Amino acid sequence: VVIKTKTHVFVLELKVDDSVENALAQIDDKGYAIPYETEDRTLVKCGVSISSEARNIIHWRITDADGNIIDEQQFR
Repeated sequence: VVIKTKTHVFVLELKVDDSVENALAQIDDKGYAIPYETEDRTLVKCGVSISSEARNIIHWRITDADGNIIDEQQFR
């Protein structure tokens, strides 16, 4: 999922019963963010983990273009 605002581009990968680490790795491995790296907006990568058992988001993490963690939250 890609969401563009006037100042940011958010590249999201959602995983069901998998980790935010794998979600963020897939963004990098598949090059999902590459088309937006040259834009004059802040690039943000978002990994989201959804539990099929809880039927809800259980963990999310956002990083900058270099992979530095900006924020995250776990729900357990």
